[in-house]
Order: sequence, then structure tokens, then C-alpha cells
Amino acid sequence: MKEDFLVELWEKSYGQHNLEAAITLLSMASPAATKREIAAMNIGSRNSLLFSIREKLFGNVMSCFTACPECNTQYEFDFSPGSTDGLMEESNEEFTFNSG
Repeated sequence: MKEDFLVELWEKSYGQHNLEAAITLLSMASPAATKREIAAMNIGSRNSLLFSIREKLFGNVMSCFTACPECNTQYEFDFSPGSTDGLMEESNEEFTFNSG
């Protein structure tokens, strides 16, 4: 079942811009909503739905990799999209990430 969905998604979104591919995915997952309605959603709502679909397909942990643009130090970490709930609220909290 999941494999069929992924193959259909691949076929429908192949060659599309990332935004268009995201809207295609969301319209496949939510057939009651039109592509126009999905495109009109704010980016936070669309991304939240995309993370929810990703979690259903692949689990709730994402293995991530990045490199510092200043020193090129490489970082690997696991990330759970659910851990970001509430972060879109306005905040003056500052985050720092130290290596060492």
C-alpha cells in the first residue's frame, strides 16, 4: 500500500518544482482539498502536514546532517519533527549550537 502511494507520487511529481511537488503530495493525501486550497495555506500549515505524512510513511525520526558554513565542522543528529510543535509561536529565545 505504502509502496503504491510512493510510486504514484513519484510519477505525478517527477520534474516538478519542490513547492509544486509538495502541493501534489498534499493533494494526494487529502483528496477532499483542491490544489488551489492547498497552495493558499500558509507555509507552516503545509509543512506541518508534510511532516505528518512523512512520519506515517517513514517513522518519526529523521537522521540529519549539516556542516557549519563558517568552519565546515560536520554535524550528524536525529530529529523528530514532532519536537518542533509550538516553535512557530513568536519568541525572542536565542539558540546556540556549540561544537566541542
